[in-house]
Amino acid sequence: MPQIAQTFPYFFLNQGKRRQAVINGNMDIWQRGTPLNAISTLDYTADRWTHYFDGWGGDLNVSKVEVPSAYTEVRRDCQYAMKMEYTAGWTGQTINRFYYLIPDVHYSNGEIMSIGFWMWANRAITLPSFKLRQKFGIGGSPSGTVTIPITTNISVDTTPRYYQFQVIPASTAGKVIGTSADDCLSIDLYMPLNEEFTVYTTGWVINTGDAVLPIVKKSYEETINECYTFYKRFKVLPGNVLAFGQVREADKATAIIYYPKMRLNPPKLTMSTAAYWRVEKGGSLYSVSSITTSLIDDQHVEIVFNTTGGVLAVGDVVAIRASTDAGYRVVDIQAEF
Repeated sequence: MPQIAQTFPYFFLNQGKRRQAVINGNMDIWQRGTPLNAISTLDYTADRWTHYFDGWGGDLNVSKVEVPSAYTEVRRDCQYAMKMEYTAGWTGQTINRFYYLIPDVHYSNGEIMSIGFWMWANRAITLPSFKLRQKFGIGGSPSGTVTIPITTNISVDTTPRYYQFQVIPASTAGKVIGTSADDCLSIDLYMPLNEEFTVYTTGWVINTGDAVLPIVKKSYEETINECYTFYKRFKVLPGNVLAFGQVREADKATAIIYYPKMRLNPPKLTMSTAAYWRVEKGGSLYSVSSITTSLIDDQHVEIVFNTTGGVLAVGDVVAIRASTDAGYRVVDIQAEF
């Protein structure tokens, strides 16, 4: 059955089935910070959203912005939008896409999918294509990616418009899923190549059924807890405490960090390097020479901060602080694709 791709009036939003797939479609949560300037390809920006591009000479700056009060229809459901600014100078681009990954390539089970979003730009531009990719993961011998066109040549200008499209994924019968739990549906919106422009988007809804569901305004707490199933950032300002710990072995301060349950166990842990942490004992700060980490269970990680010089004795209670030089320090726990 061929895919369908067309726009519908906004009042059709009250129809459709109940399987909304998007987390953070209103661009509320930005754990990695904002603005994010001169990002690299494959960088996540707003939680759950990422970008893939090549080329050189220009920058892609991405930030969270408030929807202007004059855009009353957009403001009815969305307070914030993602701003994507492509600066002057781009050359050599052959691909430039903005995308969202839905866990589980079987998400729609053969049903029609409906997709809706708000978008506007600083000038008239044409988005060359919009595609659905069925990705069967890695590990083992998975089936190859299947790409399904949704539409082409989407016109965007300075007037906010709510775009709606429909697509029917290809059957997954007989396909082989990889062993790394990373099979997914990729919703890919392709941007112009080698151009200077700024585009804004928010209010993304993806669901099964023959019409787009209404945009749902969730609380910040509800949305960020959904985001935590994929990514959790502990952000520590200069001089502040990450955690309290205990010395179980001389010159080794051990801290245990709690994190929410994630879609994968074990998740991946990365953190600022040893030079950016200090162990505090009795009001004195000691440098950290190295760090080791180990996952205790699906919600706790043990981090050992190693010092030198015999300053930490077994039984000491210590605090782990970020160094006081410029910039915050992070511990990232992630189960992204």
